[in-house]
Amino acid sequence: MDGVASNEQIPGVTDDAFYKYDAEDEPENPLHSLYRISLALPILRHRAAEASTSAEIAARLSKPVDIVTLEKIIEDAQAVDTALQDWATTLPWTFRYCSVSCLASPTTSPESTPIWPGLVHIYNNCFIASFLNNYRIMRIYLQELIAKCLVHLEPSDIFASNSRQGQVFYTLRTMVDEICGTVPYLSGDHIPGMPSFLLGTSAGDKATSSALPVGSWLSLRPLYVASQVTCVPQLQKRWIHGRLLAIAREHGYKIARDIGREASPGVNVLANGQDQRILELETADVNS
Repeated sequence: MDGVASNEQIPGVTDDAFYKYDAEDEPENPLHSLYRISLALPILRHRAAEASTSAEIAARLSKPVDIVTLEKIIEDAQAVDTALQDWATTLPWTFRYCSVSCLASPTTSPESTPIWPGLVHIYNNCFIASFLNNYRIMRIYLQELIAKCLVHLEPSDIFASNSRQGQVFYTLRTMVDEICGTVPYLSGDHIPGMPSFLLGTSAGDKATSSALPVGSWLSLRPLYVASQVTCVPQLQKRWIHGRLLAIAREHGYKIARDIGREASPGVNVLANGQDQRILELETADVNS
């Protein structure tokens, strides 16, 4: 286990798992595969933005929406998302992670607890954790552009599991939860219930390795992207905000403080007042 979770030296970024050249008779390097798949993302986002703007103008002028174009963008985005999921299921064992379920203390505010309740991940090293967070960010971007197209095609119903918007909602929440699940490991925080031999630290101790700033730095972008997902619960946004500010305090990253301020919890803005429904469900969860 690397220095993010222990006092050992972290592996170099030139590990074969990342920078090994692809021989003709060998499988493609996972890193190369991920970025090859992601090449379609910028063009898809541009197409979705243009189509969404055109649909909004057409709606204001009481003209028909270009359904064919919107459906084609959704189809292409879903194809890329499927390729990403296939990529994730075929990773070598060195890229896998183990998980432990953690519960939040009822007396702790979201901003001050280092662990978001749910599954917390333990990786082989911090670069693999960051690598997989890049995969999650790509899927978030894809789901968001699909949602941008769907809003012009069908009534908003993110709570119907069989609806396309409901599937987008589920995937977004899952990716954000998984990003949150990497933060305790990257920050070197003690993870309750995880055997110390997996972490390389004694129970209750926080790692003191100089690698800690590296892991915290690698969690900045994923946390910021997660904070901008509109369907994330407000309690979880508060936790993300708290983690960003904690990184700024502990490691002196001015950018973490700036991002934390920008990611400060606000009001979810979803179509047809769905944000109010989310707030009602969150309140019910907290009071139950």
